[in-house]
Amino acid sequence: MLDLIIANGRIIDGSGKPGFVGDIGVINDKIVAIGDLSGRKCAQTINADGNIVAPGFIDMHTHSDLSVIYARK
Repeated sequence: MLDLIIANGRIIDGSGKPGFVGDIGVINDKIVAIGDLSGRKCAQTINADGNIVAPGFIDMHTHSDLSVIYARK
């Protein structure tokens, strides 16, 4: 059983291939399956219909102006 399914999102995997609509399955905060997971049982489902999902990406973007002060070498 999956902990979470993010369902029906447009998945952009970073490979350069066009995005596709599918589901992402998660167990213990790790992605374990991508594709049609409609037959899988899960504890929680998030419907991402109409949204883009980019699994595996870490967004390092910040709006903090303090990073210059804290990023000393």
